[in-house]
Amino acid sequence: MKKLNYLILIISLLISVVGTGQVIYPDSYLVEYYKALELQNEGFRKHKMIHTSSVSLYEHDSLPKWNPWEEQFPVFRVNEKENKSFHVLPVVSSLSFNSKYPRGYNDGPVWKGKGANADVNFGIKGNFGILHYTFAPVVYFAQNADFERANRGINDSLYSYQFNSRIDMVQRFGPDPITRFSLGQSEVRLIWKNLTIGASTQNITLGPANVNPIIMSNNAAMFPHIDIGTDTPIETKIGAFEFRSIWGLMRESDYFDSNPDNDLRYFQGGGVFLQPSFLPGFSFGVSRIHYRDLQDQDFGVKDVFISFADFSSNTDTLANGNVVNDVYDQMTSANFKWTFEEIGFEAYFELARNDFSNIRSILTEPEHSRAYTIGFAKMIDIGKGRAFKGVYEHTNLGRPRLRNLRPATPIYYTHAFSRQGYTQNGQVLGAGIGPGGSGDIGMISYFYPQGLFGFSFQRIRFNDDYAFDTFNSTDDRPFDTEYSICLKAIRFVNDMVFGVEITGSQRLNWNYIYKNDMVNFYGKVTMAYVMK
Repeated sequence: MKKLNYLILIISLLISVVGTGQVIYPDSYLVEYYKALELQNEGFRKHKMIHTSSVSLYEHDSLPKWNPWEEQFPVFRVNEKENKSFHVLPVVSSLSFNSKYPRGYNDGPVWKGKGANADVNFGIKGNFGILHYTFAPVVYFAQNADFERANRGINDSLYSYQFNSRIDMVQRFGPDPITRFSLGQSEVRLIWKNLTIGASTQNITLGPANVNPIIMSNNAAMFPHIDIGTDTPIETKIGAFEFRSIWGLMRESDYFDSNPDNDLRYFQGGGVFLQPSFLPGFSFGVSRIHYRDLQDQDFGVKDVFISFADFSSNTDTLANGNVVNDVYDQMTSANFKWTFEEIGFEAYFELARNDFSNIRSILTEPEHSRAYTIGFAKMIDIGKGRAFKGVYEHTNLGRPRLRNLRPATPIYYTHAFSRQGYTQNGQVLGAGIGPGGSGDIGMISYFYPQGLFGFSFQRIRFNDDYAFDTFNSTDDRPFDTEYSICLKAIRFVNDMVFGVEITGSQRLNWNYIYKNDMVNFYGKVTMAYVMK
């Protein structure tokens, strides 16, 4: 079996196929490029704060004027409204390596453990009239080598997260190398004018954040779901609005508990966003999600529309007759983004709440279970298809440090009854910094017609809530903190795309042990073949 795994690892670096369609994979270099196109081109942006992996096609009059990769990678082909189409997606292959411990963020279903890792994205897409389909799976391999794991025994499996018993956040996916197949960015969808309904496993991000969206991100595999909403924003007299409502089933990993009856959780949620016509460039909206263990109570009509209908005291009766007010975990966020397209600048803010929220509690206790992400992005065009993009983003998911904080203030992405928390197959569906985390990241990217150079600096302090709850305030708290510097480059050579990424990380007080420091080296190479 190990020989087969390593054979797949080698093949993943060599495989290539001719392709013409496009899907933006969660960990692709195109994620950053697409956001740069949105910011640099006036009138180009179609979506406000709901982003999926499918790339929209554009008419001649809406093609981006600034598009330095148009010759090398024609992502945005003109939509000629064909009644029937078929595209083979380019194969994108990556090999990565973590020297000391697992590390990987916003890479969808892929697990990047210690040691060598590889992933291959491929597929097809097309349409028959209003019926659109995408089959874009990912196959990935992880050497999954052992490392210095926490061993506190608070969960059934020692491979699970050991600093909170109420979240299925895997430390290591078992004792052996793994090779897995995921449907990835696949979907079947009906699109009629601005509206859509689909069955999908495509990642969806909600909100304006570049790196750490709080409610829904690219950090984990998206669970199988059905969604209804807008494919592109609907233009009205008061402005352009978009919405998406999602129903799905979240699955437990193999490394949380031994109870097969609680493996599935029900999810319902989504977001609605508006760009008012009287405030050009300004967008705002709300995201709201609910999830619960399927066995906690009977499933009724109210559950189908829980995110729209649940504004009561949220009191439920369990099968054993006990009355509780917390069967569902829920999160709500207000999102704001103001884009000044004429100068290529935007500022954004997401303010979230991780507990039942009515107007009275929000007005009287705005600090209760709050979290936020704030960020800025700026493009500087220097001509001839060359431009710099700078991004700064700060996220805080930790509880406010107030003397009289309500005792029941929850920890983000965890829940008393849905013990796996807000996760899919062992990875957090929200911000990758995880429960109680805080972080800053600054990024500078240089785009030019033949590729990209990038630099970033990141700080993450993991699970402040555990650190503050566990260690006496008079002692030096051993905060588990990581500082990382990343260099990356993308280069087009004829029909080939090559990418390199190198990240050095200094982890201080690993597993909250004072001076238990580690240095991790992360390297990644990417290769793809593109037919022009």
